[in-house]
Amino acid sequence: MTFELPATESLTVEFKRDDHRRQSDDELAKAVVCLANRDGGTLYLGVDDATGAPRGIHPDRDLAGLTTAIYERTRPALLVRVETLVVDSHTLALLHVPASSRPVATTKGLVVRRDLDARGRPLCRPWFPDQFDSHLTRHGELDVSRGPWPGAAHADLDPAARHELRRLVESNRADQTLLELSDDELDHALHLVDDAGTPTLTGLLLVGRSAALRRLVPTHEVAFQVLTPGEDLAVNDFSREPLVRLLPWMEERVAARNDEVELEVGLVRVGIPRVDDRGFREALVNAVSHRDYQRNGAVHVQWRPDRLEVVSPGGLLAGVRVDRLLTMQPKPRNPALTDALKRVGLAERTGRGVDRIYRGLARYGRPLPDWSDTDDQQVVVSMRTDEHDEALLRWVVTTEQAEGPLPVDTLLVVHTLREQGPSKVGELARSLQRSVEKMPAILKRLEERGVVTPRGNTKGRLWELTVAMFQELGDRTGHVRHTGLQPQRQQLLVMQLAEQTPGGIQRRDVVELLGLPGRQATQLLGRLVEEGRLRKEGERRWTRYFAAEGA
Repeated sequence: MTFELPATESLTVEFKRDDHRRQSDDELAKAVVCLANRDGGTLYLGVDDATGAPRGIHPDRDLAGLTTAIYERTRPALLVRVETLVVDSHTLALLHVPASSRPVATTKGLVVRRDLDARGRPLCRPWFPDQFDSHLTRHGELDVSRGPWPGAAHADLDPAARHELRRLVESNRADQTLLELSDDELDHALHLVDDAGTPTLTGLLLVGRSAALRRLVPTHEVAFQVLTPGEDLAVNDFSREPLVRLLPWMEERVAARNDEVELEVGLVRVGIPRVDDRGFREALVNAVSHRDYQRNGAVHVQWRPDRLEVVSPGGLLAGVRVDRLLTMQPKPRNPALTDALKRVGLAERTGRGVDRIYRGLARYGRPLPDWSDTDDQQVVVSMRTDEHDEALLRWVVTTEQAEGPLPVDTLLVVHTLREQGPSKVGELARSLQRSVEKMPAILKRLEERGVVTPRGNTKGRLWELTVAMFQELGDRTGHVRHTGLQPQRQQLLVMQLAEQTPGGIQRRDVVELLGLPGRQATQLLGRLVEEGRLRKEGERRWTRYFAAEGA
């Protein structure tokens, strides 16, 4: 297999030329420290950093001693893995650098970190001690919400807010043992103060006086904004109140605009809100409990004409991926704060609150939550409000009346097959964020219930909704239509279009060509990329697809 060099440098890719002048071990140690203090990555030694062309390593380069040289020049010592390979007759050295959960320095005291300049180009910037806490919390090495907060005094906690906290515990039927505690015992039980009685970040955020929060935690701020179709701000409200007041304040503003459409299902009237209130609450609580309080910027709740977006400063924690949020074990950035919110009933105690976000969209037949704008600076979840599937909701309500709440896996399988038609196990696994190995058991249960049925042989097997399910969903021709979709014909037309378009095609071209919804067009293009028939370039709105050579 031919090895292809990355096209350009990035946050995780560094090129170092080594042929004309041998890079010193100190220079390499600096580059390694720079990568390790971010997300780790690969240092390509022997590649021109200006052109990305392979040049080869210096004749005097001691490859066998590279690992030791880096180990001896970093603190804490970093163990890099060195790999050699030949590209276009040039020998290169690849230094695989692990991400470090603790700040790393060179033995000369240099602390740098990979970053992007104003033009989006990677570089190494000095990294200062006051920036270390964010890194430590991101890697789970520090809980800033638990320790004593600098400058805080016990008088900065608001007795009235603590009383409101007790009322929340009672009304939410949360941890009732908290109601039996004195104020001092309550403060310690919820880590509102440390052992010496000094308020913690958790205490200030939950029951701190407004003036104290503004003075001591200036990064604490939440905005509610309503945007018009023209992106003008119709409402722009901000709050710095403690969370026991702020969260109800935000929920009231969303509820005031959350109009419902009524649907009769048998003898039951079901409201179809624009936003599922339980799903929104989880998104909001996640935003304030997992945000980076060392980083400036407010949590934003933005009500747009077609969606509701919740934006939280600070990226995902190390090791957390947006395509695994449903199945990964929760990793709170601020464990003490998260635990307190659970105990008072403001957050899901099981830690699976993200399920509610997915459930709140899937049961109404809306597109699933979109996390695509999430990066290392912020977490963004977008929930559509302008579409719903009444037939699917009727089936959900009727089924839940007879069987109880449906598992989120069931909702997602039905939602996915209804939206995109017959699908392979791998496609369903991506929608459910499950491993392919776990899908057969899920599909078997649904097959036994008469919800799905397989089509085709084992290798090319597709799963689809049964005829009975289409009839229950009020779509008597759906099974025939989906059976006759002829995926091969769709793929052929897309490939012909790509081959005839030198500048590449975009998703909208496929939507126009085949009359598919945008999500189905994305999945069709992704399938062709996986099969090696299309080549993908760019991200988000700049994504283009080109016919692969030999396809």
